Amino acid sequence: MLIRNTMKHHIKVLFFTLLLVICFGACDDREDVWNAKDVFSTYTLKKEDNTPLYQIESTCYDTLKVGTETRFLYNIERNEDCTFMLTYDTTKEEFSLDQSSRIITYKGLSEGQNNVSFEITDPWNQKKTYTLQIYNRVNKAPIASAQITHEVVTGGYQITIDARNSYDVDSNLGGKIVTYKYEITNVTIQILDKPFYNHLFSLEQKGTFNIYVTVQDNDGEWSLPTGYQYTIN
Repeated sequence: MLIRNTMKHHIKVLFFTLLLVICFGACDDREDVWNAKDVFSTYTLKKEDNTPLYQIESTCYDTLKVGTETRFLYNIERNEDCTFMLTYDTTKEEFSLDQSSRIITYKGLSEGQNNVSFEITDPWNQKKTYTLQIYNRVNKAPIASAQITHEVVTGGYQITIDARNSYDVDSNLGGKIVTYKYEITNVTIQILDKPFYNHLFSLEQKGTFNIYVTVQDNDGEWSLPTGYQYTIN
């Protein structure tokens, strides 16, 4: 009887020991994976070209052009163990997430501020929400500016129109000038991809000329023409 009671006691001790091991082992496994409540301490989001985002706590802020597709890269530990859900206004923006490549693709459809809710759920159904707050801005037209000089060369006068001071107003959002239009009234119109143009006048072509410079940005929008009067005596 004593031996039997002793065995029962040892069996009970062994049972509770195994129960504790299983319990703490499960907790350890859970901690080893991650907890969605704390996941954003290791979460990063950046543009594909490494342009930084303005971030406060668990909200990212950025300004983008309407109609311009932007790709973001995200990095999160144990990515394969989590699930994601995006919530956004489909009338104002297009948004997609590729969990295998960790790429978020975004395009704003109208001007204004949009909030994208990015919810992550861990294997134990605990959730955490991250916010991507984007202000979409319409494209702004570039500004044309030029300097005009001339010099005497063999066969006449060479006018140089230097438009390198032209600029795109929203260059901070990736805008740039890609096309230059040079017009000398009643003489020539040239559309080039270079910020300068040389034109040769004959010695007989003296007088005052109306010159206009217009530039186009990479969104296809043209500036207003900037006009100059230039005199060759």
